[in-house]
Amino acid sequence: MGVAYSRAGEFEAADDAWRQSAALAPGNPLPMFAMGNSLMQRRQTDDALAAFAKALEAEPRHVESMLAQGRIYASMADYDTAIEHFEKVLTIVERHPAAYLNIALVEQQRGDSIAAQRAYQETLEINQAQPLAHNNLAWLLAAEPDNLNAALRHALTATELQPRFAPYWDTLAWIQHLGGDDDLALGSLEKALQLPGAASNVSLYEHLAAVQSALGNEAAAVEAKQKVKALQR
Repeated sequence: MGVAYSRAGEFEAADDAWRQSAALAPGNPLPMFAMGNSLMQRRQTDDALAAFAKALEAEPRHVESMLAQGRIYASMADYDTAIEHFEKVLTIVERHPAAYLNIALVEQQRGDSIAAQRAYQETLEINQAQPLAHNNLAWLLAAEPDNLNAALRHALTATELQPRFAPYWDTLAWIQHLGGDDDLALGSLEKALQLPGAASNVSLYEHLAAVQSALGNEAAAVEAKQKVKALQR
């Protein structure tokens, strides 16, 4: 009933239904976990944290609630607490790809490229079918010229796994540009521009301007720069 009420926008009734379900099945973490997710969507982070804590009281090994708490702390820039939650998951499920992926995202957010790369690599050792891990690892690796070939492999894999996501083609294009292959880079950017969300992607147009300039297409480069300015207004 909680889900049905939530979908109808009747959130107070939904929360009451989840609380009743939790009371009827005190060892079941799912009602409070569902309530926590709903509260997160409503941006009620403190209440969401409390709901996930209740889910963990019902089942202390419920890793999805730990991950959810960690993501909330990460969104609050409380990175140490976020990492603690993700690492706790790993004490329960030693090779949990989502835990490593979230650790990598947090380490990247706080600027620790080496730790982020290590966690992305751990993610991919467990599950190669993780386009976000491939893409972000590619971006980090591309900061070092000696790593461009490895970066290119990961960027290509991300686009193969999720071909209709413009930011992955943007990453691939930039790495191709850094490697001196601007014709390929332009082709990747043209693919990106055909995909949902591309029209508002500032990074994509910044990279398009750089690639067009490198190819000697100054009029196209100026046009892309104008698009960047328009999006930044």
